[in-house]
Amino acid sequence: MTANRHKGFLALLAIALACGSCAAQSRENRRLTKQPGVSASSGTEQAEWQRALDSGISHYKSGEYQQAVRSLIRAFHIKSSDQATLLFLGFSYEASRQHSKAAVIYRYLATLDVTAAVQSELLARMTENQEQGWRAGIRDKLTGKAAPGPNAGNSVAVLYFRNLSSWGELDPVIKGLAEILINDLARIQSLKLKERRQVQILIEELETTPTRLYDDFPMTEIGNILAANFLVTGGIERVSDTRISVSAGVVDARTGHLIGSGSRVTAQLSDVLASEKKLTLDIIRNLNLNLSQTQRRIVQIPPTQSNLAFIAFGKALHFADQGKTRDSQEQLRKALSLDPDFKLARLYIGRASTKRLSDSELESILHRSN
Repeated sequence: MTANRHKGFLALLAIALACGSCAAQSRENRRLTKQPGVSASSGTEQAEWQRALDSGISHYKSGEYQQAVRSLIRAFHIKSSDQATLLFLGFSYEASRQHSKAAVIYRYLATLDVTAAVQSELLARMTENQEQGWRAGIRDKLTGKAAPGPNAGNSVAVLYFRNLSSWGELDPVIKGLAEILINDLARIQSLKLKERRQVQILIEELETTPTRLYDDFPMTEIGNILAANFLVTGGIERVSDTRISVSAGVVDARTGHLIGSGSRVTAQLSDVLASEKKLTLDIIRNLNLNLSQTQRRIVQIPPTQSNLAFIAFGKALHFADQGKTRDSQEQLRKALSLDPDFKLARLYIGRASTKRLSDSELESILHRSN
């Protein structure tokens, strides 16, 4: 997951306030907090919060998940940072298959004052629910259950580059390149980037390959499914044992037409990260974005100084996509041993939990830590 999409608190508020059944309660809470001598910590609101929390927990443990959500959102409006409220709200969203909302709740809770063990579990749950939400949304669009809606004007998806040489050693490089391109473009606040895993899930649901995705499906259809107006596409080719050629371009998914002239870089495989930076700047130019000198400098900061660490990172993504969690973590640890400052690798190893806790175990640990 890239760095600019961790605004958990604002997203959480948007979810809570979007609940129509809670709108009146929210207005009442705001009215109360404006009255002299009345605050969220007053005896009246404390009692109201406790009733809502107890009701939510009771409904959740009885399998009445929608009722639990309603009660827990009322509790959230009174104490938006209470860990028990957030935990059971996440549980209830997850149990009612509202995976995208559960992911936001777990993400926000993980930013609070929790132990490392709890945070690891929360981030693992966040990732799992986020992906289940993406998969459900993609399936609904593929089966016609959900019609494609309007996409944000600045929405961008980075597709895997074609492996034009059919050289298997390039597959991890391709995944690593996609992740780093997304991370670089995500530094530009005017862009809304799709996650790499959304593209991976689309490929899995279509039972296809990155190359066949280009050949078998129109760019307009891919853009609609991923809710992206712009698609970054490209190819990577082995020129010799040590040299590669990488090309990239931007497609307007609303028309299927290429924007601008595209870009091509031929370089040593050991210089792949420097090549990625040139491609990134050319992609930004094709998107008709003007960067300040500060923005340009930030975009050009390499994620790692070690090409070997980058290769290990790409292999970790490749293994993770195959469900080989232990192999993935081994490669992430290798990447970090080669470059301890490789933040993307550290982010991924923090999210990949090999041991999962039950709801009751997580509740117990969180309760003991408070």
